[in-house]
Amino acid sequence: MISSFLKIVICFLLLTNTSVFSQSQKKSWTIKTRIQHGVEYDNNIEESRDFAQSDGLMKLVLNSKLKYFQNKWFVQLNYHGGMQYYFASQFENKFSHDFSGAVSYWQSRRIRIGGNFHTRLKAYSRRNWDYFLTDYETFISFPFSRSELTFYYTLQGLNYLSYDQFDFGVNKFAMAFQTKLGKYNTIRLKGCLQNINFVRYALSYDPQLEEILIKGQKQKDKNSYFSFQWRYQKKWLLSTEYLYQKNRSNSYGFSYQFHRITLSAATHFKMGLLMRLFAGLQRKKYAEALDKLIVTELDSERERSNFVILDFSKDLTGHLSALIRLSYYYNESPIPGRYYRKSLSSFSLEYRF
Repeated sequence: MISSFLKIVICFLLLTNTSVFSQSQKKSWTIKTRIQHGVEYDNNIEESRDFAQSDGLMKLVLNSKLKYFQNKWFVQLNYHGGMQYYFASQFENKFSHDFSGAVSYWQSRRIRIGGNFHTRLKAYSRRNWDYFLTDYETFISFPFSRSELTFYYTLQGLNYLSYDQFDFGVNKFAMAFQTKLGKYNTIRLKGCLQNINFVRYALSYDPQLEEILIKGQKQKDKNSYFSFQWRYQKKWLLSTEYLYQKNRSNSYGFSYQFHRITLSAATHFKMGLLMRLFAGLQRKKYAEALDKLIVTELDSERERSNFVILDFSKDLTGHLSALIRLSYYYNESPIPGRYYRKSLSSFSLEYRF
């Protein structure tokens, strides 16, 4: 696992050598890379509700961004790789590779078209939970005055390499409206409708037999959400978002609705200290009484329900920073309606070039 990750690191370090570009290209291409290495304490390594086990771990993160600007074109390619190596609990070792990108073209002053993609490979050293997550999005945007109206169409898919009962495909339509209010405030409204088609068969619950039965049809969900976001940027960078989501499913245990509020804040203090705060609060209600246990997912880290994350970082040199992160989670587990608690504390050094 470590050798595979190091090969990716070496490839991207070679990529960031700007000498491969000609002098004329340097005006259009920009590359930024950061490497983060640190240690972390995890008080609930398996995200268990009742039997929490703690362990320390070493983590390594590589992030590289490549941007291109020229006339009406904008292109961005990103790589984010991460590795976690636990000191005692080797079965929890894992790594991930995230590739993403964006391209946009100004058709005219009032029309912008483009697309985004994201692909994730997450692999476990001693579990057969490896999976691919893919996301492809196209959009058309209409800027006017201080506002912008955008329409999106997205295809998404999840594919576990050793299982198929958790795999799904998504067709998503969305619309967003964004406008600036004054010099420092921005608001954004977004609505989305999506169809989620699972590979697995739908379930039903028979209260008389007290058994879960398998239907003769595949699980199909209809999901919709609405969000309102406000951003403020001056001395502080503030952002808050309210989101309402509703999911209707033909399978037992998958119909729900929830309200979520998230907050992020960042500011610089004296002596070069940067503080960042991220917090989220969610209230979720299921349409059915969950009398039987079902498993909806293997990777519990994909769900973030309620959380508080606090970062402090300080530049030691022009390229080197120290980072302390404290976080607390109260997340829904892969079993619907059951929550677990988890706290993390970490110290890292980050090198940027």
